[in-house]
Amino acid sequence: MKLRLLAVASLFALTGCSIIPPTPNATLVTLGEAALGDAAGSPDSDYATLRSAQAQALFAEVARLCGNTSDGTVPDACIYPTADATPSSNSPAEAMASVRDVFSKIPAESQPRLAVMYAQLAMLSPATTFAATDSPPSGMRDWEQGVLFGLDHAHAYTGEPITRLISAHSEVLAALPAGSTPSPIAFDLSNYPQVSSADTAREFALAIESDSAQRWLIAATENPNDPFALIQAGNAASRYADLARESGLDPMAAEFLQLG
Repeated sequence: MKLRLLAVASLFALTGCSIIPPTPNATLVTLGEAALGDAAGSPDSDYATLRSAQAQALFAEVARLCGNTSDGTVPDACIYPTADATPSSNSPAEAMASVRDVFSKIPAESQPRLAVMYAQLAMLSPATTFAATDSPPSGMRDWEQGVLFGLDHAHAYTGEPITRLISAHSEVLAALPAGSTPSPIAFDLSNYPQVSSADTAREFALAIESDSAQRWLIAATENPNDPFALIQAGNAASRYADLARESGLDPMAAEFLQLG
């Protein structure tokens, strides 16, 4: 009997399924169905296209978490959508709020993908307000101080968009608890475009906001119980989107915003 049980356990370990039929993650299913509804109901073609892609990514994540049957297929219970979408009209801000509300409840391995979806939505929405945090993500205070150092230098060459970026990052820094003197590396911006004109100041700003979004996305997955980092990731993505559009670029094409 013991050998038989071991054999059965080995079989299911190989197939990626448990003896108990796999159960799709209800939270991800709900988010996927909401995205599909927004895609069907939104008159904004860009938003509808984004939500359709997000729905597909969410349903793919549901299937991935379920695993495969012995013949390598996704269990029927984990295949979504199961019906035509019911059109809905959630705004990007409302969709973002739905993500924030459940972010800490989804599997940790799914959080990076959901954080990227949040950042994508933020690019179509005004900045999200936030309160101070008592649990600052590791290294992010140093990062924000370094960003402000670089922006102050860039400000000597142009007004906007640098002025509004300084204001935004100053607000973020003020919301982080005071810490020790930042490490010298926080002020090492040698990997960024060297600012010597209004044009290079804009290039610098674009690169800084891209990295800000990516750093805050990582911080969000490391601090899933505090929405502060996720909000900052979204706000940084929103600032990046504004800068990209002003430069004639498609912000959604940024590598850090791809769902894979």
